[in-house]
Amino acid sequence: MEYILKVFLIIGMVGIAGCCQNFKFERYVSKTPGLDITLDYISGWKVYEQQGSFDTFKQIVFSEPIRKDKALRASMVLTAEKGSKAAFNPKTIEAAYADLVNKRKSFKDMKVLSESRIKVLGAEALECRLSYGALDSPESLNAKLVPTDERVVVFKREDTFYFLRYENFSSEFDRYNKAFDHIIKTLKIKK
Repeated sequence: MEYILKVFLIIGMVGIAGCCQNFKFERYVSKTPGLDITLDYISGWKVYEQQGSFDTFKQIVFSEPIRKDKALRASMVLTAEKGSKAAFNPKTIEAAYADLVNKRKSFKDMKVLSESRIKVLGAEALECRLSYGALDSPESLNAKLVPTDERVVVFKREDTFYFLRYENFSSEFDRYNKAFDHIIKTLKIKK
């Protein structure tokens, strides 16, 4: 009986720890006026916010620490775009999603690997996973195209479209994929 309890305890611990591969998270509160977002992010990742000209978008970028073996870092990005300033029509999540996928078609060998409908903050959302060739070192003249995967979640709240994205080399994509799930679940928008 004691052996069985130990096995269940170990399985339970692996299940809990395995959900995010033992990553530690920190809580992030946006600083840009009007963004009003809180969410968890992987502890130790670099964070910065940016805003588009004429307030066309607001964005939070999280990127993995610099690694000697990898020039292009994994990133998770949240972009908020006012529907009134969006370049796509009609102002629906389907149109926002189609606009994003059409922009990705300019990347070499772009493929849509999966698509689904999910809920984010109680709102309908579209999610996809894409693959394409991206430069392994954008600043280098010797850069090569490497297989890259991107996971995107698009949803709308009031008059704002939100794009949550995770991008990494295909060979390392699974490394942070479950952490991205955790980040989506911890997202809060004050409005």
